[in-house]
Amino acid sequence: MRPLLIALGGIFLLMAACGGQAEPSANQFAYIDPEGNIMLVNADGSGARKLGDPERCGRFPRLIWSPTGHRLACVGGRADGEAFEGFIGLIDAEGGTIAEMELPGAVVPFYWSPSGEAFLYGVDHRYGVDRPLFLADDSGRSLADLGSVDLSVAGIAQAHRGAALWSPDGSRLAYRPADATEMRIYSLDPAGEQPVPGDYRPLGWVLGGDALLIAVGYEPSVGVGYPDYEANLFDLASQELTRVPELDNGRQLWVSPDGTSAAVLTRRPDGLPGLAMLDFQSRQLTPIPDSLITYGSESIPGSRLTFSADGSKLYWLTDAGRGIAIYRANVDGTSLTKIVQLETAGAQFSPDLTLIAYYVYAEDRDTVTLYIANIDGTSVREIDKAPTGSGGFAFASAWRPAP
Repeated sequence: MRPLLIALGGIFLLMAACGGQAEPSANQFAYIDPEGNIMLVNADGSGARKLGDPERCGRFPRLIWSPTGHRLACVGGRADGEAFEGFIGLIDAEGGTIAEMELPGAVVPFYWSPSGEAFLYGVDHRYGVDRPLFLADDSGRSLADLGSVDLSVAGIAQAHRGAALWSPDGSRLAYRPADATEMRIYSLDPAGEQPVPGDYRPLGWVLGGDALLIAVGYEPSVGVGYPDYEANLFDLASQELTRVPELDNGRQLWVSPDGTSAAVLTRRPDGLPGLAMLDFQSRQLTPIPDSLITYGSESIPGSRLTFSADGSKLYWLTDAGRGIAIYRANVDGTSLTKIVQLETAGAQFSPDLTLIAYYVYAEDRDTVTLYIANIDGTSVREIDKAPTGSGGFAFASAWRPAP
């Protein structure tokens, strides 16, 4: 039996959107090695250097680069008896310590702003829908305590950079307090917030930050299933609503780089999930013929689909037999291409979409190996190897964006 490639899992897949290049000629990749060191290596395997000491991040570590590549957040925690203390460590690309934040609970979620000047994080003991959210700058200095925030529709819309709650330029944040009946927009400069009356929950920013996609009349799902709500475009200048029924009731979407369109999860005639493109100005939904995107759960991990930098192409991963297939298509639905099929359940795209990072279990499953290859699976380079389960989470990782 051939070796089976392991999925990059919830931790690894959610970080794919943070990848990138260190300089135009060299992609760089950060990972936590078997000894717990934070390492930075060139994509060809050269120039490996240590950025952080062993087990600096504690248990369940995640590495999350700022979109500008000038800060690396190591998010983890430490057990203190029955309690779990969260931890955020900020370091620069040379390994210098910027900040270390000890927090009274698990850090969920963590999102850099698209500008890399601030980040949003939550601290929660219960992992509920409502949780306290905080804002800090890129040096870890506190900017705002937003209180308990309603995250009932968080994760349905994927932003091209940062989180869907951040405006494209990183200057504003849309959210709904858990104890309020209205949405709010928080501005970082100047600091302050503006209430937006109405039974609205923000899904994401669109049309270059001129409008919000919102959920109206939200009703939670009963048991297993999707929530009920009506999707609308909310024009920030006129405050007018425009219905977008194609995005009702938990329909997943990925907003394009310029915010004028989105890739939308749809159902093909055979009942399998496929993709379509929605134009936010015309509200026209156009299927991508023969597209297929599947995953073994109710939703698709956000990092399984990405746009090219100019927004003209889509790249995505789909389950395929014992592994995955990587596909590419133009956003007008033409030139659907199967790039490669691998025995894996996941891979991390580099943002220039020329490379992938993935993990391989040995046939006896005693070891796991980190590889980087061209996006078509050629020119495979072994980066590191670890005993299975070493340190609990060997190879937590992220591509470094171009500074």
